[in-house]
Amino acid sequence: MSAYTYQRAFALFIDVLIVTFVSVILTIWIPESQKYKNSYKEELDTIEEFVNGEIKEKELEDRTYELTYIMNKETVIESLVKIVITIAYFGTYAYYSNGQTLGKKIMKIKVVSFDNKEVTHFSMLSRSLLINGALLSIIEVALLFLPKDKYFLIISPFEYVMMLFMIISIFMVIFRNDKRGLHDFVCKTKVVRC
Repeated sequence: MSAYTYQRAFALFIDVLIVTFVSVILTIWIPESQKYKNSYKEELDTIEEFVNGEIKEKELEDRTYELTYIMNKETVIESLVKIVITIAYFGTYAYYSNGQTLGKKIMKIKVVSFDNKEVTHFSMLSRSLLINGALLSIIEVALLFLPKDKYFLIISPFEYVMMLFMIISIFMVIFRNDKRGLHDFVCKTKVVRC
């Protein structure tokens, strides 16, 4: 991998730390519901039962799905806060900072349009939805209004598509000469040194 690829990776690492830190600071005051606490404890107990050979894989999967659904429903506010912060930081802040997040500023890189013009706000917002998991998080929150069986039936394919999208983007950034990921092609952007 080139030094440029490491710059991008380290910039993303810094930015994820920032978004996570801000999200935690803004949501730490939200008390965990008793339902969440009970579900979390039950999930840990279920995993322990599986490790000890007390239950089979199918029962582990069934219980874990149920508990994950409950915990996701109980943390919707936290999820919404993280979505807003992610979009605001990677989309709006970066747009108004000349295509740079704090991580990109530190690493001396920035996002520009493919034709080397100033990137549009729409492109930065689209990029933040695709590469930072915000789109999947929005879909997950929206689907929590469905019954559990329909939730997992619909969300699972989205998770696989987004995971495939991320993997393809990573390989493109690593191996392509122009270092453009799939998200760059969709949003008509590229990352350059400044």
